[in-house]
Amino acid sequence: MLHEITSGILNIFYLARFFANSYGNKLTFLALSILYPDYNWGAVTFHQDHIFPKDIISLKNLKIAGFNIDRIHSYLSIRDGLGNLELLSPEENKEKSNKPFDKWLITRDATFKKRHLIPDSPELWKVERFDDFVKERQKLIEKRLVKLFGGPSDKTN
Repeated sequence: MLHEITSGILNIFYLARFFANSYGNKLTFLALSILYPDYNWGAVTFHQDHIFPKDIISLKNLKIAGFNIDRIHSYLSIRDGLGNLELLSPEENKEKSNKPFDKWLITRDATFKKRHLIPDSPELWKVERFDDFVKERQKLIEKRLVKLFGGPSDKTN
C-alpha cells in the first residue's frame, strides 16, 4: 500500500482502507500521525482522542438526550472512526476529558481547528450534528491526504 500512496495513486480503495482504521486498532495511531506531518515525533507523546467524547456518544447518554434508536446506532457506528479521532498531547487530553466538544473547542487557539482538520462551522460542533461533523471532517482529511500524496482529486496528476 505504501508504494501506491507514495507513487501518487491515492485512490478510493486506499482511502477506504485508511478510513477503516478505528480507535483501538494498532494502525490507527500511524494513520493519524500521517495527518500531523509537523509534529515533533521523537520528543512528545501523543494520545488518540475522541473529538466528540466517547462518553457523550454512548448508548446511555444518547438515549437520555432523546435520540431515536436508529440515530443512536448510526452515531455509535462512526464514534470510533478516524473522522472522530485526533492526536492530543497528554495535557490537552486530560484537560479536555469528557467536556462537550463545542464548549472545549472555543478554549483553543486560532490554529487548533486547522491543525486538527476541524470543520469551521460551529453548527457542526453540536452532538445533534455529529454525523455531519464526521462527514465534513473526513472530506478535510481526504484533502490533506491528496495534498500529501496526490490522488483522484489532485489536479496535477
